[in-house]
Amino acid sequence: MNQRLAHLMACLVVLLTGCADLSPFNRKAPVAAITSPPPSAPPAAVSPPTPFHVRALDYEKNGDLQLALFFWKVVSRLNPEDKEVTGRIESLKITIERESRQHFEKGVSLFSEGHQKEAQTEFLIALRLNPDHQYALDYLKNRIHAERHISHVVAAGDTFSAIAEKLYQDPQMGLMIAALLEVPPTAKPTPGTVLQLPKAIGKLKPPAVKIDQELESARVLLADGQFETAAALMEKVLQQQPTNRAARRLADQAHYGNGKRLHFEQRYRDALQAFEKVSPGFQDTDVFVAVIRQQLEKDAETHYRRGVNHFVNEDLAKAIEEWEQTLALNPEHQKAAQDIENARELLKKLGKVEPPTVD
Repeated sequence: MNQRLAHLMACLVVLLTGCADLSPFNRKAPVAAITSPPPSAPPAAVSPPTPFHVRALDYEKNGDLQLALFFWKVVSRLNPEDKEVTGRIESLKITIERESRQHFEKGVSLFSEGHQKEAQTEFLIALRLNPDHQYALDYLKNRIHAERHISHVVAAGDTFSAIAEKLYQDPQMGLMIAALLEVPPTAKPTPGTVLQLPKAIGKLKPPAVKIDQELESARVLLADGQFETAAALMEKVLQQQPTNRAARRLADQAHYGNGKRLHFEQRYRDALQAFEKVSPGFQDTDVFVAVIRQQLEKDAETHYRRGVNHFVNEDLAKAIEEWEQTLALNPEHQKAAQDIENARELLKKLGKVEPPTVD
């Protein structure tokens, strides 16, 4: 037994020694690995903004949540890996469902108390937020008295947005009209058709903002680096309470963080717009603004010189394009504005002006 035990111990020592030699934790690192700093990770890819991104933000800020949701979905299709956009879509869906339900329930309560006009307003808001809200649709179509409806004859070229603009002073109510008619919002109404619609109720007011809830949401968004979303949220709060210091502070932090991110991405015009929304004296905003304006002036001058070269080479169209870029970067560039005017006048004299394109 003692010989067998000694044999096993010897094997164990060999195995442990072998493992120590092979283990990466026990190997000596090469000198280069000790003295050289570790390679820095490549910067994370940032999805470039698109016109759809801008429109989604604008619609969300103005309270047109359905259109905002539509454009965020477009952005998501263009950038399927963008988790922030995915989160915004889910958050917006929850907001739409919650606010639509609240207005519907308030409408039901008003309707049961005999306040049909006020109930109609709540049902319209619920349906505008969620055109698929079948219960709100049922109340508007079948339960509100007929005297609260008007007839509209569809004219040639009419769209639901145009009809909504005429009747409600709000083109986004076209979504509600399409829902009432149970047709897609992209459908075109047939000229001569008589539509029975609720009477005009004026511009719908946006729903009241729950201040404490929105402040907490903004703090979470800031911690997660979602500066644009937090900024839009706080601007909505400030529309309701302009003197709310906590909201102003969070808005400043959001715009400041967004400006720094855009500056890092070399999107200088967007960065400047973000920093200009920050309150005066907030951190080192004035330093960023000065640096960005200097960079924009430098870039503007580069485009201006390119335009001069094109002009000298008698390529007036390209010269105008470069000078327009100059003005986009530096609207105060007097030479670019004057040179564009001169180049266009010269084009007219040479008979080379093309007819304007129709968007």
